[in-house]
Amino acid sequence: MNTWLIIGVIVFSTLVCWSFQTCRSRKREQAWRKQAFPEAECSLIKEGCRYDIALSDGRTFRQAEILGTAQGKEADFLFGYGSMLVLRLSDDRKAYVRQACIRCMIESKILED
Repeated sequence: MNTWLIIGVIVFSTLVCWSFQTCRSRKREQAWRKQAFPEAECSLIKEGCRYDIALSDGRTFRQAEILGTAQGKEADFLFGYGSMLVLRLSDDRKAYVRQACIRCMIESKILED
């Protein structure tokens, strides 16, 4: 019985130490990144602007306008994928894209009326 208690204490203390070291190294890395790469100041999504959007599966949407996110009944219809990004494609069709799948967005041009 005492042997298992000692083994349990050793395993628990090892996990606590490992967790503490991981947390410290993560904080050090974040501090280094802030120092090495300052945050860029930019507005996130410009209204009336078109983007070339690349997804993680290799598909791309060229000249897509970002309309916003799917909410309400529209989001319920999308099988629980609320907060999907709604795009208007160059041929005026809508596309619904999971935000986590976007790999790259390139600002291409501003729409002219």
